[in-house]
Amino acid sequence: MLIDNSRKQNFDVTGIEKFLELYAKVPDVMQDLVKKWIQIGGRKEAMALVVLGQCANEAVLSDLFAPLSQELRGKCRHLLTVSSGDQHDMREGLTLIGQQVDQISLEARASFPKATLDLIESISAKEFLSLATARVDLAAIVLTAASTTKSTTLMNSISTAQFESISKEAQNIFDGDIVLRASEIHEAIIDSRSRQTKRNAFLEKSAELLTNASPEKELILYRMLAKAGCMNLIKQSALKELPSSMVCMLPDELIQKVLTRMNPIDRAELIASQPEDRAQFLLKSLGYQGEKLRDLGDAEVDDIKLDAEYYCELQGKADSLWASFVGTLRSFQKNNPAVSVAIRPIIHKWIEANELVAGVE
Repeated sequence: MLIDNSRKQNFDVTGIEKFLELYAKVPDVMQDLVKKWIQIGGRKEAMALVVLGQCANEAVLSDLFAPLSQELRGKCRHLLTVSSGDQHDMREGLTLIGQQVDQISLEARASFPKATLDLIESISAKEFLSLATARVDLAAIVLTAASTTKSTTLMNSISTAQFESISKEAQNIFDGDIVLRASEIHEAIIDSRSRQTKRNAFLEKSAELLTNASPEKELILYRMLAKAGCMNLIKQSALKELPSSMVCMLPDELIQKVLTRMNPIDRAELIASQPEDRAQFLLKSLGYQGEKLRDLGDAEVDDIKLDAEYYCELQGKADSLWASFVGTLRSFQKNNPAVSVAIRPIIHKWIEANELVAGVE
């Protein structure tokens, strides 16, 4: 706490609160302001020093006056000695503090580099997402410094959770921050832009690798793409090559169409080889118990389980049989455009289920 509540007088301290907020951000600027008050030595400046002494805690006062020469310290003590504690004078001191802090803020905003401001106005939604993921503090400054139109566009390009984090950070931003960190913001945007345009060669190759990757490696590739912020590429790839991990999210009707096109022996071997949850999903796709197709499927699997050696052999082939089934589904999808239409909304649920969030490993 920068204000010492036990020491402040009974008056509005908005001006001093602004001073101390700015002091926390740019202490050297506020030290210069205190030095200027002492050098001017007028009645209002003296009262500003009195108010500061009444409201700020010892640690802040020690830091503010530390850079002063012995001569200025002596002059400051003299000003404090001859100043009255009159309420009217105190209010004048507070008014001066508020006015000069506001002036510092205005000067800071006016000195914001045009090149950086232009860069902020040109930042794309994808670049902002990358920046927001890596540096919430800088994203908050960008959102604050941008025009209302640009800020609105950027706000709508990120998730509610990300906006909440940025908003919390923005509450602690003072105008001085925007200017003092202009070069850092400029470099961060350039870096984000560079990373987006100079995509890693392996990322470019990943879409091709997804076709033949095992379910585990497939998910690793998708998470790598998410970390790189390539959400559009993820959606396009998932629509082009149905992810193995999405199969159990597909409608029963679609799975049933593919299963019934398979050779009955191949179908039974597939179901019998899979872990219990996946096997039950495939059987459920054939219909409810009591229905002809489902009962046939149950009987076929039960027959396989009677031969322990055969059953054990099939379980050892579980991954390859599943990969073959996924390939059959993909072929069916490519030959039936309507399937892609049905899959499109499921992709978003699959992304959420696997926590494929931009910038998150």
